[in-house]
Amino acid sequence: MTLTLARIQNSNGEITPGSKGLSMFYLNTRKPDGSLNNIQLMKPKNKLGTRQLPTGEVLLEGTDASLVSAPGRRVATISGSSGMLTISVTRVHNTIARVAAMLRM
Repeated sequence: MTLTLARIQNSNGEITPGSKGLSMFYLNTRKPDGSLNNIQLMKPKNKLGTRQLPTGEVLLEGTDASLVSAPGRRVATISGSSGMLTISVTRVHNTIARVAAMLRM
C-alpha cells in the first residue's frame, strides 16, 4: 500500500491545475490476484544515495484508490499527523550533513 497525491476530475471531466488540484489517496499497489493496480512506471530517476529505494514518475490512470483527505487538501494533509513531511525533512538534513562532511574532507 501507499499514500499518494493525485488529481480528481470534476463532473465536466476537468481537473484543477497546480497543487490546489491535489488530494491524498490510499492506494493498494496490487490487485487481489497479485497483478499491479494499473501502475505504469514512466521515468525512473537517477539519484545519489539509497538505490535500494528507487524513485520515479508513475502514471496512475485507472488505478483503484480511496480518497482519504478532503478534496483539494493536498500538502496540508501530508504535513499534518501522518509524518510524511517529516521524513522528507530528515532526508534533506542528512543530505546537507553528508555534503558538509565531504567539503570538510
